Amino acid sequence: MNPTTLSRAIRMGITLSLLISVSCGILVTDKAGAQQASNHNFQNSRRGDKVSPDLRGKVRRSQKRGTQDNDFVSVILQLKSAPSARLAALLGRNGVRVKRLFQNFNSQAVELPAGVVDELAAFSELQTVSLDAEVKSFGHVSATTGADMVRADNGAPGSGVDGTGIGIAVLDSGMDT
Repeated sequence: MNPTTLSRAIRMGITLSLLISVSCGILVTDKAGAQQASNHNFQNSRRGDKVSPDLRGKVRRSQKRGTQDNDFVSVILQLKSAPSARLAALLGRNGVRVKRLFQNFNSQAVELPAGVVDELAAFSELQTVSLDAEVKSFGHVSATTGADMVRADNGAPGSGVDGTGIGIAVLDSGMDT
């Protein structure tokens, strides 16, 4: 076979295979896409649950033991709007204690029986209910933010940068939204 004809055949083969792979790729991605869930009960789905997973686990364990009215949990309530009269009445009844109001965040720290959590989550003005847990440092923050590199002695005489007086905090609600 002539080298020119061979070269032309190779180019045609490559072009043809490229066209086929591109058209198949378009067909595959065209069929892939998000579909609406057939279950319209979004509120009870994992993603639509207003209660954080750790709090939900604590409530379930309390219900299994039958102690949901005696087991108290400390929670953070994040509200979408001002509390309704019904929500205010729930927060004012026996066994429920509002520990702190965070007006700038439209949130409240509350201690209540575990059995009240689901009743609380039913309110439309409530955005999320999460466990009031201690925030801990993982120690990798200084490496991730580059603070370790700044503190390193890069040969500059008397750089004096050591990060004294600087605080770094990472806050994560633990909610998937």
